[in-house]
Amino acid sequence: MKLSDIYTYLRIKSVFLCCIFLVLSRLLQIFLLSFGPELSLGAETRFVAKTENPVYLLCHDRLLPFLSAFRVVSRFGAIVVFAAVCAAAVALDRLLAAERFRRRAWAAPALCAVLLTAVALEAVPPRKRIARYAPIVDQRASPAIARLVEERPVRTVAAMPMGPRRLEGDRMFTLLKGDWPYVYAWGGFFPDWAVRVQELATLFDVQGFRHELAKLFPEALLVADASAAVRTDPVEGGLPPAWVVRVTEPGRLALVDWENVWAEIATLRDRDKRFLLFDLKPEPPAPEVEKIFRSDVARMNPVVRAEIGAAPGTRVAATLNGAEAASGLAPGDAVFELPPSLLRRLEKAAPNSLVFRTEDGSPLSVRSFRLEGRDGVYHDPCAPHSPARATPPRNP
Repeated sequence: MKLSDIYTYLRIKSVFLCCIFLVLSRLLQIFLLSFGPELSLGAETRFVAKTENPVYLLCHDRLLPFLSAFRVVSRFGAIVVFAAVCAAAVALDRLLAAERFRRRAWAAPALCAVLLTAVALEAVPPRKRIARYAPIVDQRASPAIARLVEERPVRTVAAMPMGPRRLEGDRMFTLLKGDWPYVYAWGGFFPDWAVRVQELATLFDVQGFRHELAKLFPEALLVADASAAVRTDPVEGGLPPAWVVRVTEPGRLALVDWENVWAEIATLRDRDKRFLLFDLKPEPPAPEVEKIFRSDVARMNPVVRAEIGAAPGTRVAATLNGAEAASGLAPGDAVFELPPSLLRRLEKAAPNSLVFRTEDGSPLSVRSFRLEGRDGVYHDPCAPHSPARATPPRNP
């Protein structure tokens, strides 16, 4: 064997091994990134152990800064797909260049046919078993949804019923596309909070559900699909008869009257034959009021505006993630800017929590809460084609 043959063999071997190493390393990286910002052992909220995921945070903050630009973090799968495509291209090029392969005239067309067949099969969408759900429709087929899209209020959409995540993802993103923040979609970024909201919705804990949604900024907008059956078996004793429109599967599934379900906590905003839109009613005064929001919203909108309801002479303090953000606030219209030191330490794996408390422990209410930029305009991170929108009007 000549020295040149050994060199050629080692060179081909090294290229092959580099491709294998590239693919395996990217697979390992994606596997670790898929856990999100936290590594936990246990099921749902019954965690045995929980800690930060250093690989995810390192890639998100330093190594791969473009990760933070993804609205859905799972889209970093493009990294491993790109690496696999490169490895496949190198392997295919080596195969087509092989002497034995070139001597067979039928081999290249046959290989291309196999590859095209595999690509076609992969492109066929899987059959979705949505027996108890009506087909997802385009937003133009729903007058209520069309009017909502035209008005484009600054809201976080809560699409009901909050059933299996795959089905709810279809419902949300088919109707309102990808430029709205969704309550359930926060599950990828704030898993504990999203699981809690889903459990409250599944159990029809109306007051608890309202309490969690009332914390949100942008404030929640409830969108109910009247054609979608909900599970009744998780509710002890079943649903009240006044809530049930029709039982589709005894003891398990039923269509519900969402107006009756949410009569205590929400007011009807709009409706059509299929969809109903609701605004939440204000919560009663309490010793403390919590508001939660995403980190990107706070960075783009560091100014807080709120209407504080409390007894005359009461002083109110606000804490952001446990650190003091403002103090000595008087009842009425309050305006303050979140300190830069706190903006640099916003949460990565949980909602940012801004809590208002009175200094004497008396109850208070916080209405018309909103964040805005220093220019007095709300900058929406979910609307890339309209970088700023007017500050949402106050609720009556």
